[in-house]
Amino acid sequence: SFKPSKSRSMVLKRGKVVDKFRFSISGTKSNKELGDWLTKVDKSGLPGRFKAWLYQHSILARVLWPLLVYAVPMKTVESLERKISGFLRKWLGLPSSLTSAAMYGTSNVLQLPFSGFTEEFMLVRTREVLQYRDSRDCKVSSAGIEVKTGRKWKAGKVVEVAESRLRQKALVGTMATGRAGLANQSLWEADFHRVRFLVQAVYDALPSPANLHVWGKSETPSCLLCSGRSSLEHLLSSCPKALADGRYRWRHDQHQPVPFIKAGEKPWAPSDWQLQVNLGKQLRFPQHISTTSLRPDMIVTSEVSKQLIMLELTVPWEERIEEANERKRAKYQELVEECRERGWRTFYEPIEVGCIGFAGRSLCKVMYCGKTLTSIS
Repeated sequence: SFKPSKSRSMVLKRGKVVDKFRFSISGTKSNKELGDWLTKVDKSGLPGRFKAWLYQHSILARVLWPLLVYAVPMKTVESLERKISGFLRKWLGLPSSLTSAAMYGTSNVLQLPFSGFTEEFMLVRTREVLQYRDSRDCKVSSAGIEVKTGRKWKAGKVVEVAESRLRQKALVGTMATGRAGLANQSLWEADFHRVRFLVQAVYDALPSPANLHVWGKSETPSCLLCSGRSSLEHLLSSCPKALADGRYRWRHDQHQPVPFIKAGEKPWAPSDWQLQVNLGKQLRFPQHISTTSLRPDMIVTSEVSKQLIMLELTVPWEERIEEANERKRAKYQELVEECRERGWRTFYEPIEVGCIGFAGRSLCKVMYCGKTLTSIS
């Protein structure tokens, strides 16, 4: 094995030895440089989100390059990522218990615009394997060059697994998936406290009475309004006292309706669309369509074409969005069938916006409804 203290490097430029570049082995120098750069950024006086921006767009590439020159084990790379994660948590005001998977995951419910150092190292190493193997130079491709990354993780095996998954995907076909996250522009422009609250809410790291009790900072985890365990889910969607006092109803009414027609655009034919919104429980369902005590949150009608759109907004806990959708569909099923029997082309869709702020898939369906009003069946 190589020992950095006993290793030497020499750079020649136009036949002369220059001391401009110095390389390192096993990340010895890179580890020190990374700490110096992070410390300088930390003391720069910039807002936390801009410090994180400097890491993503400057420090990451500078630290990654020296590790690609030599065979650096994965253990060294992971130690560097732990140091980076500590500074990012500090700059963004996140709890130290937040895992790296939550910060760098690409398939999470909430995705942050940061690249994990370990993942970037893996990506570059796998690209290196493909460059050697698929090189146009037959001497390079037939040389059997092995990219060494230690015993814990091997780039060659990862490439084989990825290629086998691609072959399987070609047989199975592409499946539709959805993502929700914070884009780069959203994070840099958003209020710091809102971003911090959102991340902590997603990973249940907010100082709720239940969490404070677990952390040893509160004697009881009970809710101040009722005797239940005051977890984040309880506070946002399950407290019976808050429900009876109308607190959840107030939050429900704060969600503003989205117009079907953009500013400056002309409405589609027919032009007699009428919009009614149930604010303060004042909405009455049109009696000439059906006699019912139900009050959808939003009704859009066209008397000329006899078309009816009913929308029902729900603000459930994120993990119960599908359950809320099924419950609302069952509630209005009889009314929808009755309207259709009377000759009205009826479209009904529940809309779910979670307590933390993530919207269900039904919202996209409703947004698209504005473009297909004439084809509702």
